[in-house]
Amino acid sequence: MKRWLSGSVLFLSLLVLFFLWLLTFLTYAGYQGWHIESMKTDIPPHPPRVMVVLGAGLRHNEPTPTLIERLNTAVYWGNRFSSVPIIVSGGLGNHQTITEAQAMAGYLKNQNIKNPIIVEDQSKNTFENIKFTSVLLNNLAIPRDTSIWIITSDFHALRSQWIADYAGWYNAKVVASHTPILARPLAWFREYFSWIKGWVLSYF
Repeated sequence: MKRWLSGSVLFLSLLVLFFLWLLTFLTYAGYQGWHIESMKTDIPPHPPRVMVVLGAGLRHNEPTPTLIERLNTAVYWGNRFSSVPIIVSGGLGNHQTITEAQAMAGYLKNQNIKNPIIVEDQSKNTFENIKFTSVLLNNLAIPRDTSIWIITSDFHALRSQWIADYAGWYNAKVVASHTPILARPLAWFREYFSWIKGWVLSYF
């Protein structure tokens, strides 16, 4: 009898935890979906002082499809505002021989854009993207509260904006790129757990 009761209590506890997790995930997914839709009509009216492209991983030292979408977004806007410098941000990943930023800079140069390209190649995550880019901005005498466009994926936009606000980028604007369909399920789950990590570590 005691064993049965213990098993029942354990089962009910796990069930409650599962539904609590499901509730938080659905809340997150709903808010993310609303935010992504709202960005589609939120077109930046003026050129920025600087654009910052956040890394999204390499595969065999080449940008992943998700990162290519971000870079193509940078090319699109770079061709319209060719004097605006572009900072590419991303460090050395596992099993890679070049940094994300190096691969990103190479991709942009191959697109023949005229924008100055600046490399930030130390960061390992979004928080460090913003942190180390802030150092570059200081070195370039670009105030953090100037107009900055953060180019990243739609699923990553909201967290990037909040971390930028936390870092004092008060006039930063996220310009979101499309996420490839096959990459979306894993990207959303990873982003959800990154949100949890961010709250625990008080990134925002």
